[in-house]
Amino acid sequence: MTAILDFPEALERSAPSGKRHLLLGNGFSIACRPDSFRYGELFNEAVFSALSIDAGPLFELLGSADFEQAIEALRISAEVLELYEEAGGDLIERLSTDADALKEALAEVLARKHPDNVGEIEDEEYASARRFLAKLRRQHLYRQLRPAPLLDSDANARAEARERRRVSLRPRRPRHRVGGLGWL
Repeated sequence: MTAILDFPEALERSAPSGKRHLLLGNGFSIACRPDSFRYGELFNEAVFSALSIDAGPLFELLGSADFEQAIEALRISAEVLELYEEAGGDLIERLSTDADALKEALAEVLARKHPDNVGEIEDEEYASARRFLAKLRRQHLYRQLRPAPLLDSDANARAEARERRRVSLRPRRPRHRVGGLGWL
């Protein structure tokens, strides 16, 4: 099994090569704004109308507001049912569709929770993120963007193009609207 390093260990091990990469997940957002990005808060603000069932009992059964856990439970349930010849294809399809709907609900609520404008970020939040990311000693980071609507191919193409752009980590604050980790 691969050992998981803590951040200081990873910095130390990567020092000789000078190559450092970091993928920031929801934990980074939680550290910045815990009242906005904890799973309970996300659950309370998510829209579950695309699910074929009520989301509340599903999350209650799992004993968690963790979207990824619920998505995985639905996907595994669908895979297990495929092993049974008498299992109906409609139920398997519903489970898979609901897993996709939960994934979309999570993406949408995360997009709504991220600031639309860099001006919404407190100076201390911005400075703290810069200090943390400065340890990577990179001039640029790829930014995380708001998810584009799945049915709008033009929006998807624009989102993919934006993902390839890089955000500078210069000391001055950007004055343009950014999404995702918009305060970088």
